[in-house]
Amino acid sequence: KLWLPPLPCHLSEALVPFIGTAMKLFALVAVGSVCTALAVATGKSKSISEGGALSNDKGASPWLSLLTKSWALPGEAQEEQSKGLDDLANSVLALAKNRKSGAPDAEMKAAVDSISQILSDMKDAVSTGNVAAQQEITKKETALKNCSIPSETSTADFEASLHITMNDVLNCRAEEKTYYSAYQFCMAEEARCSNTTECCVDLIQPNPYCLSPPSPPSPLSFQTDCDAASRCREKDLENKLAFFEHKLQEYNDAVTACDQSRLGCNASYACSVKQAAWKEKHSQCNGNQTTFEQAYCDLAGSQEAHWDTYSGCHDRSLKSLEAEELKQEGLLTGRRQEWRGLKRIECLLGALTAEDQTAALDACIKKNHTIDAEEELKLTYPTKVGSVPSKSTCHEKLNAPGTAYFLKTFYSGVPEVLMPTSLTTYYCVSGLSTTYCPVASSSLSLLAKVNGRMPVVPHIK
Repeated sequence: KLWLPPLPCHLSEALVPFIGTAMKLFALVAVGSVCTALAVATGKSKSISEGGALSNDKGASPWLSLLTKSWALPGEAQEEQSKGLDDLANSVLALAKNRKSGAPDAEMKAAVDSISQILSDMKDAVSTGNVAAQQEITKKETALKNCSIPSETSTADFEASLHITMNDVLNCRAEEKTYYSAYQFCMAEEARCSNTTECCVDLIQPNPYCLSPPSPPSPLSFQTDCDAASRCREKDLENKLAFFEHKLQEYNDAVTACDQSRLGCNASYACSVKQAAWKEKHSQCNGNQTTFEQAYCDLAGSQEAHWDTYSGCHDRSLKSLEAEELKQEGLLTGRRQEWRGLKRIECLLGALTAEDQTAALDACIKKNHTIDAEEELKLTYPTKVGSVPSKSTCHEKLNAPGTAYFLKTFYSGVPEVLMPTSLTTYYCVSGLSTTYCPVASSSLSLLAKVNGRMPVVPHIK
């Protein structure tokens, strides 16, 4: 609400249409004050005589200068305004000291009232500005508090959402083990039946079931016993017959042992068919495992993205709040300085109309309005009072496929030979661009290729 002094003239109607929209409100106050000031400054006292003529009672008044200075204050910048308030205060003080004692006249009262109204409006503007400043700080603080902290994943909800579960992977590997065992047994039988130790005895060589046969024994050493004689002696023949009978028994025993070692053997083995069946099942299980692990890769990527969004929001909002606090802290100093100037002038204007003008002026000169300004104009800085939320950190441990910890946690019962050496899901977590959340691990570090080879994954067999 603006107080408009009585307008003894129609200047307001004449001047306002020529003033810009932004200045019309101030113009109404200024024009009203101009009309009052003109009456005060010229000392005209309107009294209508019987003939209807105006009479000039007094000469020019010294208050026009004060009113002119007062009119300019609301439209000036803060620095100029503070300087203007000091000049106005000094002018009021000088005028008060030079004024003769006695009751204030009508001219002075009109001028004091006009200036007081302008000062009151300026004080309201200062208070409104301070409220707006606090609102801007609060706005920045609210933006910081509204940065959403990512929630921790519910294990039960996550596992319920899986299309392929850990049990699906384990069951598939159990089935794969059957295929693998059949293939391995076929390979072992084929190797056994095609090259047994019993079939590699030198006495029965060559033998089709000995891949690396030794040289057979030679009976030529007995030939020389009969070559020099006209005929072999009976004793020699008996010895030779006994020797070969013994060898024949050894030979028969070796053949029998060879045949016994090949019991259950097939004529041929189709191990390649069993191998193909196992590889097909292995590929299927790898697909299941990849789908299962991809869910953990996606979860880790999602959580890291949420924490990255939160972190960026917190950093930007905190920086914006600190900048706003610094800005408003600087403006508050000028605002308080302006308030002190307005209070000082109000005090001096009050002293002009006081009964004991001298005592009132001395009191105004000695009074310090700093405490009043600090009490009236306050700002709360969230970063200084501890109301700003500290930046949260992620404590959720991410399960990272490809790590020894992950393999041991989820696949401890799977034989090492059935586990793939690499999948597209391996290293998915370590490959993320951010590391806000810790990775679930033990003393075993992340699997890595060393010299082009994958390290052995320790399984519980």
